[in-house]
Amino acid sequence: MKILHIITTMDSGGAENHLFSLIRGQINYYNYEIDLVYLKGNCGLKDKLYKIGVKNIYQVDFAIKGIKDLYKIIKYNRYDIIHSHLLKANLIGGVSSKIANIPHIASKHNDEHQLRENKLYRLIHKIVSDICDNQIICLSNHVKNYMIEMGLDKRKINVVYYSFDKNLYFLKQKFDIYKEFNIPKNSFIFGIIARITEQKGHKYLIPAFKRHLKSYPDSILLVVGGIGYDDKYMLEVKQMVKDLDIENKVIFTGKRSDAYSIMSKLDVFIMPSLWEGFGMVFLEAGSLSIPIISTNISAIPEVVSKNGGILVDIKNLEDNLVNAMNNMRDNYKIYKQNSLVFKNEILEKFAHKRMIDETINVYKSID
Repeated sequence: MKILHIITTMDSGGAENHLFSLIRGQINYYNYEIDLVYLKGNCGLKDKLYKIGVKNIYQVDFAIKGIKDLYKIIKYNRYDIIHSHLLKANLIGGVSSKIANIPHIASKHNDEHQLRENKLYRLIHKIVSDICDNQIICLSNHVKNYMIEMGLDKRKINVVYYSFDKNLYFLKQKFDIYKEFNIPKNSFIFGIIARITEQKGHKYLIPAFKRHLKSYPDSILLVVGGIGYDDKYMLEVKQMVKDLDIENKVIFTGKRSDAYSIMSKLDVFIMPSLWEGFGMVFLEAGSLSIPIISTNISAIPEVVSKNGGILVDIKNLEDNLVNAMNNMRDNYKIYKQNSLVFKNEILEKFAHKRMIDETINVYKSID
């Protein structure tokens, strides 16, 4: 089978890492021929994609010209399946596939808020899906229910969870987090690893951490991640740290290629997301037996079981985060023991081969 995957960007992120893992599995387990199209960015994973066996990588614009260029790529290569990921790629991939008369699979990774907030965008999304999508893959039951609410045909929707592909992760064995970030020895390290955007809840976490320090002054908060969709939010978060006079307790690392090694040295992973389509980073933390603090919204309860840590209510979020951090410190041995159980749950429920097989079954279901 010859497959073309289309995605908005192909730098490092949850959706991008998922697609890399999916492509690797389709090549290794099924010997499929895979090409990739991305719409913007520098395709930071390009070398790794070629290394695992991707044949061709193209870039097209998100515009009418992009649809024309993508149509030419599809007709020239004669694919059996077009599989797109994220909204912009779903749109351009769906239209081009329909024109070329090639089956189209649309993967929905998030509960995209712009669909709820913009009626015109929601209408276009529904029309394109109705006309162009042969099947839809949602990465969680939460995203499935959200897409049904947004008007998509539930008869087309399949739920295929992300997987934890352990072959994609490598640890620096001699990584010294205390030396790397000048952290005092014997500190207790909380860490958030995410793009610095409104979605990830940094503005609730920072003041909550300030209050937590009153009870546990030896805590440190490591903020790992680069700019999200604009730099304004990052500047506001950094200013909040300065205004609260905790610059010596909150460390911004910027975007890091060794984030998994950093995560392995954390005492607690904390990310108070305001919404989340899945949250690959929770599997990454769980695979390292790192206790988790997050929110009980969206798909997070489908991913993080009671053994994974503490999920707090989004109402009164700052207060709830303070209580969760204090609780985690008070009972850390218990949460650390439970995280070992959670690791085994992840390896079973989110197995890599399971995700690959279920995705291929969706392909085969197209008449």
